[in-house]
Formats: sequence, structure tokens, C-alpha cells
Amino acid sequence: MVFQDVVRTGVRVRSQAVVRYRILAGTRLWCVLVFAGVVAYLTACGYVYNLSRERHRLFIQREALRKEYYLLLSQYETLRDPVRIQKRAQAFGMVPLTQPQAVASAPVVLAQRH
Repeated sequence: MVFQDVVRTGVRVRSQAVVRYRILAGTRLWCVLVFAGVVAYLTACGYVYNLSRERHRLFIQREALRKEYYLLLSQYETLRDPVRIQKRAQAFGMVPLTQPQAVASAPVVLAQRH
């Protein structure tokens, strides 16, 4: 009698459908969570990759600035030494102006060609 009532009313069928729906809902939830985890992982990997590229670019830029700094430092040392100034001026065929010539000239220049 109980079995016939269950068959007639379909209670058992409904309970199986509820179980199936709950299983599917749980599966969907896990799929959504896995997908969100994959997206978060890929985002983190992209962020770390961009950081490493930026770090590499900054290393290259730092080396270029270091070379430029040492070049400017050597030129500064050359400018501080009057003997080197005269040697470099002579190498380029330039003669230093005397003070009255420098004052008399409209644009003040330190050296001119022969």
C-alpha cells in the first residue's frame, strides 16, 4: 500500500529529481569555483610576468644611465683640468681667446678655430 501511494503520488520521483538537481547544483558550484580559481591564477601569472618585464626594462635603463653618468663624469674631470682643456682644444684646432676678445665678442665663446 505504501509503495502504491508512492507510485501514485510521485513523491519518490520528485525526491529523485531533487537529488539530481542538488547534485547538478553542487557540480555547477564546483565548476564556477574552479573557473574562478583558474582566472585568478592566470591573472596572478600575468601580473608577475609584467612585473618581471618591467624589472628587466629598468635594469637595462639603469645600465644605460650608469654608462651616461660615467661618460659625463669623465667629461667633467676633463673640464676641471686646464692642461687637458688645452690639449683637447689643440686636438680640435682651437685656440683659447684672451679676455678682451671674449668680452668684445657679442656671443661669448671660449674658443674658436684657426
